[in-house]
Amino acid sequence: MQKAFTLIELVVVMGLIAMLGTITTVMLVATLQAAKKASAVSLVKSEGTYVVNIMTQLLKFSTDVTLCGNNSVTFQPRADDSDLAELSCKGAGPYYIASNSASLTSDKVEMTTCTISCDDPDPALVNKVNVSFNLQVKNATFTTEKSTVDFRTEINLRNRE
Repeated sequence: MQKAFTLIELVVVMGLIAMLGTITTVMLVATLQAAKKASAVSLVKSEGTYVVNIMTQLLKFSTDVTLCGNNSVTFQPRADDSDLAELSCKGAGPYYIASNSASLTSDKVEMTTCTISCDDPDPALVNKVNVSFNLQVKNATFTTEKSTVDFRTEINLRNRE
């Protein structure tokens, strides 16, 4: 008599191999999605931090705010500079923050909300500029890649006389 596997034994082994393959595939897909989400969050945080740093650098040591309102602030960057600079929220959604006319964000992200305001409606009395915006990855394929990050900062103006 020959020794061989029965049909039931073969079906059970094939079922176990199929289950292991399915579990491995599910784990691999979940790992890849988590890596894409982490990459998206990193990109959004990097872009948002860059915008906040540029705005802080420009406004912190400005010598004069000439206009503040309508989601924009116009100021004199340095005492020896006669040209005025402007930071403003542009667009009707998606938005972007512009320094004069140049966008401070890349085309990889989009801004869903944007607000720039001052602590006092009188430009001569402004000591703080409040900025808040939301960024997310632009043209994300899956909803897990659309990571939205909120940015809020209060910029104190130091060179106010």
